Amino acid sequence: MTFRVKFGRQEVPAEYGDDDTYVFLESGALKLSFKKPAQWDEYYAPHAWYQVIAEENHGPGRAKG
Repeated sequence: MTFRVKFGRQEVPAEYGDDDTYVFLESGALKLSFKKPAQWDEYYAPHAWYQVIAEENHGPGRAKG
């Protein structure tokens, strides 16, 4: 696990891997990008996500490294 996202205050966080990335957009939306098994992006409106918990070496917009 390199970062987790809680989509609700009481929910168990979803876990994401080393090659996945997250970005906070100016609008407050959260963009998640995935590399494996295929490349795709997901966008979550500001009210649709609650918290991002990331390891120190996995900042916004970059893969772990």
